[in-house]
Amino acid sequence: MQVKSTVWVGALLAASLPIMVFAQDQPISTPAPVTKAQAKAARKAQSKQAREAKNAELKKLEQNGYGPQAAPQDYPQNLIRAERKAGNQDAASSPPPR
Repeated sequence: MQVKSTVWVGALLAASLPIMVFAQDQPISTPAPVTKAQAKAARKAQSKQAREAKNAELKKLEQNGYGPQAAPQDYPQNLIRAERKAGNQDAASSPPPR
């Protein structure tokens, strides 16, 4: 009777060995999957950040003379002048490279 139970335990351990090896190959902690709400919140935050950057750039151009309705016939030149003026102000306000 003792021999049969030892064989049975040995067979059980041999059968469970691949399962134990497989369990150790997997990472200890996996990141939780992103929910739809989390993905939506991330997209919303990203679009808000992009909108703020776009509005800041447009405000800077308007402060430097660009007005989309001011002179439609001067559209490309008006925008280019405002970009150059804003670029020159940025270059003047930044410290010189060392």
